[in-house]
Amino acid sequence: MDRQNPATDVAAPFSLGALIGFRLVIVTVLLFVAGYLGAIEAFGPESSRSIFALISVAFGLNLVYAVLLGLASSRLQAWVQMVGDLAVVTGFVYLTGSDRTGFVILYPVVVLCGSVLVGRGFTLAWLATLMYGGLLYFVREGRIPPEGLSDFALGPARTVINSIILMALSSLMVAVLGRGVTRSLQRAGTSLDEAAGRVASLQELNRLIVENITSGLLLTDAHDRVAFVNDIGKQILGVVGESARGRRPADLLGTDRVNPSASPRQPAAGGETRFEVDLADQGGDVRTLGVSIVDLGQVATRGRLFVFRDLTEIRRLEEQARLNEKLAAVGGVAAQMAHEIRNPLGAISAASKLLSEGTLENPQDRDLLRIIVSETTRLGHTVNSFLRDLGSSVGENLSCDAAQCIADATRLLELSPERSPSHLIDFDYQGGPVEVKIAAQELSQVFWNLARNGLEAMPHGGRLSIRLSSTEETARLEIEDEGEGFDQERLRTLFEPLKTTKTMGTGLGLAIAHRIVRQRGGDFSIRSVRGKGALATIVLVRAPSQAA
Repeated sequence: MDRQNPATDVAAPFSLGALIGFRLVIVTVLLFVAGYLGAIEAFGPESSRSIFALISVAFGLNLVYAVLLGLASSRLQAWVQMVGDLAVVTGFVYLTGSDRTGFVILYPVVVLCGSVLVGRGFTLAWLATLMYGGLLYFVREGRIPPEGLSDFALGPARTVINSIILMALSSLMVAVLGRGVTRSLQRAGTSLDEAAGRVASLQELNRLIVENITSGLLLTDAHDRVAFVNDIGKQILGVVGESARGRRPADLLGTDRVNPSASPRQPAAGGETRFEVDLADQGGDVRTLGVSIVDLGQVATRGRLFVFRDLTEIRRLEEQARLNEKLAAVGGVAAQMAHEIRNPLGAISAASKLLSEGTLENPQDRDLLRIIVSETTRLGHTVNSFLRDLGSSVGENLSCDAAQCIADATRLLELSPERSPSHLIDFDYQGGPVEVKIAAQELSQVFWNLARNGLEAMPHGGRLSIRLSSTEETARLEIEDEGEGFDQERLRTLFEPLKTTKTMGTGLGLAIAHRIVRQRGGDFSIRSVRGKGALATIVLVRAPSQAA
């Protein structure tokens, strides 16, 4: 017994529509065949009219099926159409005969269609055999007029029985074929559904990976033009929407090193090339990108995959760690040297005082001893001050009003000898007190170091802009000059001790200022473009009493 095809109802609306179209073609062919047979007078006038009437009924039923498509159960409609088709085929066989026109072959065709549509091929095969055998029986018994079956149905009984048996066998064989086709289609449909599900899962997984990966992805086509950039990549490269599509990777990454011709030895398919590039944004900030390039495919259709990350913060932390090591090493050596200098200075000073308290007849000797005491005292103060600068006061609970401290320092700066009449100093802050976690002396030391550097960078005059702003958690101090600025190579070593471009500089000012700010939990950075001045930014933590 046939099992119902579980996929029948799912695919039925499309299958029924295809069946209606197929039936329309068959009925149209029958119309031409009937017209041809009528033209050669194969049938009488009454039979011709009956045939054309049956064709009209078939056309009408097809129209009704098309109207009802989708209004009722597709499986029910399929059964109605299959039974209707068997009835119409039986009518054509009755009017034209089973041997002259060959319409009897339409029985297996209907069985095959029904087997695929409703999964009941054997039932339709027995129904077709029953209709055909019943038609021959009623004609042979004289229950209905013979019409086109007069010669065949009224012939030898053995011929009629053989014809019925042949009909049953052919219909059953077609039903078996239809069942196999149905099962194959069902398996193929199941496999396609599973494959589509896997593809959909892979697409979703790919989408999630591309959307959530923390690296930028850029894919080029065979002409090395950008075909795709993920959202993170657009943020890193500073592009909007699809503006990157069709452009050269070198234009987006700001270097020709990414061009295929930049490397004399091209990697094979799947080969990987790694390097770092510096990319400047519209604001002048330079970011370090780690770029990995993988060649894809064969030469004729190859593209390239770029994977890149913003390494600016990582490199900054590495540089900070390296700078801290240098500062610690230099500080240790400097402290040891200062200590070794201070000890003999103390001895010299004590000996000079003892000598000065004695009886010296020569006035010149007394003056020389006085000078020695004075200079050793001054040098001792210098050494002590230097040791205080190198010392750490992280554990101290210090704070100051940054607004008042910077305002006082700015007024003193306007009177300092470093300022010339061609220098303009602007201090922009209109708010109230800003308590920050740093000692007033330390903040003044950092400010004076940066402000003097800014004035010295403008020997022919210019504007020194000082801006102070604050949020609930931090305070931000910006000092900007209009000097010559620094190139990127100098910016990388700006905070390293003992490195300076000044003739009489020590290379310790910025290093000490940077250490002070970092010790207080703040951040210190300098941004500059050669020929366009420099901007020093200090971010300090608000004191607990003032932070929200």
